[in-house]
Amino acid sequence: KVPADRKVAYLLHFIGPKSFDVICDKIAPKDPYTETYQALTTNLSDFYAPAPLEIAENFRFYQRKQRDGENVQQFVAALQKLSINCNFGDYQQKALRNQLVFGIQSRRIQARLLETKDLTFGKAVETAAAMELTDQDVTQLQAGQAPVEYLHYEVCLTAIP
Repeated sequence: KVPADRKVAYLLHFIGPKSFDVICDKIAPKDPYTETYQALTTNLSDFYAPAPLEIAENFRFYQRKQRDGENVQQFVAALQKLSINCNFGDYQQKALRNQLVFGIQSRRIQARLLETKDLTFGKAVETAAAMELTDQDVTQLQAGQAPVEYLHYEVCLTAIP
């Protein structure tokens, strides 16, 4: 455990020359050894891992559409990941629902979702995934690719005495 009065010295010693230059540039003309540990780590965090801009994250979220070859579950997972830094708060479930409906490729699924009263995000995902699976099954059946199981039945007739 590093004593509180030595944290700044340890940090500046072990961060390396590039990070030390970053600190010096960000707090210039101050001496880094006179700054607090919190101020130094905040400056490093701001430089190396800046907080995402909410408006840019919202833009990415609202621009996201389902891609070719991407199934509903993959699309939903991508939307959920994009929504993390959007700061939707209580609106997150509605935003996810809306973007799922707006961005889904299948017009048939989109129409079904649009006509559903009191549609929630969970219900939208469930409906879209089920309809997508049904579409795949129908396509396979029509193409003759669906596996068909045959049961071989043999009748044996024996004389009863």
